[in-house]
Amino acid sequence: MNTGTIVIIAAALLALVVIILLITKVIKSFLALILLVVIALGGYLGFKYINEKTSLSDNVPQIAEAFRQIQAEHLEINGIQDNYIYKELGISIFYFVDGERDDALIEEVLKQTREALLNKENFAAMLEQFDGNVPKSIGVVFKFDKLDIASYTAERTASEDLSNPEELYTAFDYSEDK
Repeated sequence: MNTGTIVIIAAALLALVVIILLITKVIKSFLALILLVVIALGGYLGFKYINEKTSLSDNVPQIAEAFRQIQAEHLEINGIQDNYIYKELGISIFYFVDGERDDALIEEVLKQTREALLNKENFAAMLEQFDGNVPKSIGVVFKFDKLDIASYTAERTASEDLSNPEELYTAFDYSEDK
């Protein structure tokens, strides 16, 4: 268990203790406020630690450059959050888009995302950074205005040929719409 996980678990347990103590009126308001600030700070630092450890852009410079290029080509994309969350959960990429849903944008960005991640050099660098664990899936979510969300997933195929990353995953498939 890594440090970030321990911090998050400790913050959750501390929050539970504070809530129980508040309910039983054992502690006074000022002490509760101090404890809640400590809990919030622990949660923030734990989240920041985990994000730094799992961020593709922070850990794989080639992928960071590819995502910067995607964002530069599509000015309506105002943010990208990308993480390698563990081989069983895979890679998650969130594109935050100003404006209404645009199917042409989605298609182009999915193509560019696939090229960025499954380029031989980028894929090898990613595997090197994350202990050679090939992710089970690649999830891409587009967040448009008014909580309009489009989600796509590329799942692992039966191929084990790491020299050809493109064949390790299916095409992106529309998986959810809210």
